[in-house]
Amino acid sequence: MQNEISEYFEQDYNQLVGFVMRLGAQQSTAEDVAQAAFAQACVQWSRITHPHAWLRRVVFRIYYQEVRRASRLREQWSPASTPAVDPADHAAGCDQVLAALATLPVRQREVMAWHVDGYEPEQIARELGLTAENVRKALQRARERLKKLLAEQLERGTP
Repeated sequence: MQNEISEYFEQDYNQLVGFVMRLGAQQSTAEDVAQAAFAQACVQWSRITHPHAWLRRVVFRIYYQEVRRASRLREQWSPASTPAVDPADHAAGCDQVLAALATLPVRQREVMAWHVDGYEPEQIARELGLTAENVRKALQRARERLKKLLAEQLERGTP
């Protein structure tokens, strides 16, 4: 069983980190969240039938728990502060898209992250407990918003 988990970790870890980044996390946070999800998977591995989807549900939950906790701390200590930009995001060559994704409402960001990770609307709906139509609408709205944001950035000439 340990070899099976190790092999799966090697296969999916980088993609899982990318999934969390598409949810809005900086790379270092995404790596921490992915590792935490794999730690939970180690405990429950024998009961997990679809690890790819299971890990994405878990990282979503872990990441947004962290976002809520960090938000409460910022409000408590420094309501005007904003998180620093992780230089690794820029090195990845997709900081524009990640920044645009971060502006989407949570549901649209979540659905888009699943979609970019290769899931079809019907699969996403099943995993998230939504209707396929709601997933398609969220994807459509997300694409429209992203297209508009990226077009505005191009017009301004900002990277």
